[in-house]
Amino acid sequence: MPGTLYFKMPFEIKVVPTNKGYYISFYLFKFVTVKKIFVFLFLFGGHRSLLAQTDIQKSVLLIIKEQESAWNHNDLRGFMQGYWQNDSLQFVTPRGITYGWENMLHHYLQTYPDKESMGTLAFSELQSRELSPDYFFVTGKWQISRTAGEAGGFFTLLF
Repeated sequence: MPGTLYFKMPFEIKVVPTNKGYYISFYLFKFVTVKKIFVFLFLFGGHRSLLAQTDIQKSVLLIIKEQESAWNHNDLRGFMQGYWQNDSLQFVTPRGITYGWENMLHHYLQTYPDKESMGTLAFSELQSRELSPDYFFVTGKWQISRTAGEAGGFFTLLF
């Protein structure tokens, strides 16, 4: 199974199964043309329920939960084991893109030097979608609780 590539899209799409079909909501982070949204829906829209998970999807979500546990045990190197250990890894933030697993680890070690700065990490709203037999698109919410102030947001991953 390939490693993880972290990226951020200019919009978020949430699909929730209901008894009458699917409820779809959009949140735009910046200007996105309708054409781009339709291309996204065409490429990633499927007819399988988001709630039906394969063993591989469960394994992907387990990796994320293992990262959460490593973080909460003040183990940044363990946290990083869930990511693709390659120079082509991309970590996208509002400040820019960090390339490479080692650079990402260095960023985390500088930003979170101790347990107090790391706080307690919680992932929620995790969803995994199979793109092909080898790749999965994962979205979720992260929240860090700490005395220095709460931090949080949403993330996207490609496994």
